[in-house]
Amino acid sequence: MEISFNWLKKYINLGDLTAEEVAAILTDIGLEVEDFRKMESHKLPADLDYSNIHGLRLEARQKLAQIRPRNLGQASRVSGVSPADVAVLLIWLEQNKN
Repeated sequence: MEISFNWLKKYINLGDLTAEEVAAILTDIGLEVEDFRKMESHKLPADLDYSNIHGLRLEARQKLAQIRPRNLGQASRVSGVSPADVAVLLIWLEQNKN
């Protein structure tokens, strides 16, 4: 999708950013959105026993068991779940594909 730099300046205070800098920022954001969508696509089993996943920290096990996120994206947003815990879950999901 293309957006005119001048149109964007009408609605957003871009300060001293150049068109190239704005384009780079928007590209990075687009990549983050794509990564987010990929995380959401990794479904977590409803009956997942987090206590049996080696490598998860105790706090993450407790929070995940209590909240029961539906996918990896939701799990990554749970307070007390670190990026390392998310990586452990991703590895577990890959190893336990059925």
